[in-house]
Amino acid sequence: MKFSTLKTLPIGTRVIFADSWDIYPICIVPAGTTGVIVDQNKDFTAILPDEANDGLDEWSGQIHVSQLSDDWPESPIALDDMEALKAEGASMLFWGSNGFEFWETGGGCTAYALQLDGDAFVLVTGEGGTEPPLLDGEKVLVGYYDDGDSFDGDEDWAYTFDDALKAVQALIEKHKTD
Repeated sequence: MKFSTLKTLPIGTRVIFADSWDIYPICIVPAGTTGVIVDQNKDFTAILPDEANDGLDEWSGQIHVSQLSDDWPESPIALDDMEALKAEGASMLFWGSNGFEFWETGGGCTAYALQLDGDAFVLVTGEGGTEPPLLDGEKVLVGYYDDGDSFDGDEDWAYTFDDALKAVQALIEKHKTD
């Protein structure tokens, strides 16, 4: 999960460390450690692990995760399985109720797609362009395809599902006369 996304998760969100995180030289938080977000600010996300770790005494038992440099865009954090399933379900419900289908787009990539007249369609993905957006509030890419697999270079970015839906409508309106 990107650090920028981690900082937007609400207090109380359950998370899991997909990778180990070291607080050198005090302790290492092993991969698979689960916990709950207990504090958020511009500098760090505080996570209270489900199991106590003596090395965290200096931080009231909390793990403080922060992005130390731009070379580290990904955090070691993922949503705990139940939270991920809830988020995925909410995402599918939102996009499905707005006429989108889940498509496999090739090369192991997936997206939400809205078939338009003829061969035209709109694809909606998360920031990386390889899978559908999971969390409302993450960066969303909207792309217009005018004839089958031919991307015409018309795309827009949004930061909420509602804004992404507005971008979809704007692209459809823009290409009505194509």
